[in-house]
Amino acid sequence: MSYRSQVRGCLIGGAIGDALGNPVEFPSSHRIRERFGLYGVTDLLGEPALITDGRDRRPSCGAVMRSAPFGFDPRWTIERVFDVAVACAVQTHGHPSGYLAAGAFAAITYALVVDGRDLPEAVEVALDLVGRRPAHGEVTAALTAALALDRAVTPERVETLGGGWVAEEALAIGVYAALAHPDDVRRALRAAVNHSGDSDSTAAIAGHLLGAWHGEEALPADWVARVERRDAILAMGDALVREFSGG
Repeated sequence: MSYRSQVRGCLIGGAIGDALGNPVEFPSSHRIRERFGLYGVTDLLGEPALITDGRDRRPSCGAVMRSAPFGFDPRWTIERVFDVAVACAVQTHGHPSGYLAAGAFAAITYALVVDGRDLPEAVEVALDLVGRRPAHGEVTAALTAALALDRAVTPERVETLGGGWVAEEALAIGVYAALAHPDDVRRALRAAVNHSGDSDSTAAIAGHLLGAWHGEEALPADWVARVERRDAILAMGDALVREFSGG
């Protein structure tokens, strides 16, 4: 696994998570089961499978969703990554939980891609950084709950973390889904979408995390092939790699 693979994996992983959650963003978990069966949505829908958040929509959890790429630059320290992501988030999201969750997500990404940590360690590092800031309580509580929650995933268990409509909840659900199925991206993303909440946002975060952690080779090749704007997303990843690594 290479730096390039992790950067590309982070970006395209977020896209496939977003696309998987698109059809079930608003229905309750009960309605999802009624429509798709006992296990909910299990595959991408559409040819191509459309991405939604990040194009022409601005969700209330948008600051955290856009923050992963701050964590790609190996020339920065993790403290710098956290601070810059927070400063960017403040431009659109003034609530402390919104901008601190954005900083935490960027720091987690950096810990995975640059420092080579695993996801539980990366979350602990981010918790330390968040805990140094005023008004960190909601973000700290959400991430701590994600780490502690039973890994036997059910929609109801996911929903104890919230609906994902706000930043700290979306980040917590994404982290939880990735931790629950660390070696199975399909199962992790399914866990991140089949709940009563902001399914495309939570699965996008889970996809970003798993792609950054394991690289693009760990992502389901058939899902990558079907997602909208795949080539443009991967080309953006390559451009970022050239910018940040000098080659």
